[in-house]
Amino acid sequence: MFEMKKLGRILKLHEKSYAMLRWAQDSLKRGSLSFGVAHDAMNLGSSAEEWIRRHLSSIPPSARPDPGDIPAFARLFASFILTSFNLKEDLTLLTSECGCRCSFCSRLRAGPKLVLRNPSRKAKATALELTGIYVKKLAVEMGIADADGKVRAVLANPDLQEHLAAAAWGNELLRRSEFASQGEGVLALWRGFAWKNGSPMRKFKLKADAICSAEKAVCEALMNASHVAGPPGCG
Repeated sequence: MFEMKKLGRILKLHEKSYAMLRWAQDSLKRGSLSFGVAHDAMNLGSSAEEWIRRHLSSIPPSARPDPGDIPAFARLFASFILTSFNLKEDLTLLTSECGCRCSFCSRLRAGPKLVLRNPSRKAKATALELTGIYVKKLAVEMGIADADGKVRAVLANPDLQEHLAAAAWGNELLRRSEFASQGEGVLALWRGFAWKNGSPMRKFKLKADAICSAEKAVCEALMNASHVAGPPGCG
């Protein structure tokens, strides 16, 4: 279950990802970014971390992570770019004869050629799978025996869909800060609570207490289905 302090810290790093992307796009126009280090043998998070450390002194405070947060922030930033955006043109058209050709640098260098993704059917199916995994994990932590039927009932509850999406997205946010992203499935989760009628909600800002409240609602639904006492840390 979520720890408010840790969740709040990671959520702030996620918010810095938006500021980092805006700064990078503005810096591209000025020609002040370097992509001359090859990352081809590195994983995505390591590529982003090397690039961020190399440019750290130039990054504005609104987008700059604390030194101790750089590894987690690098994984979040890299997954944000690859999960949320696509290219207007084929990736091979955007690589030059010199510099890094990795997926992170190529997309970051694309600038205005980045466009917001629309989650595919497969992404939506992955989002459902991620939500199910998260609710099953909660059931185990709550000590609910024979939980499969109760988990299915919670997942099918129409009144819980936004809570489920927000809590499952929060769970994936923590995982993304430590490991690889689950791709477009995470984007589909985000659309499940941060968008209305096919458009992003204006001035929407997700806070840690809102994610914890969403988890609490899911916990309560599991308790009601199970008739067991909830753990003190729920939500």
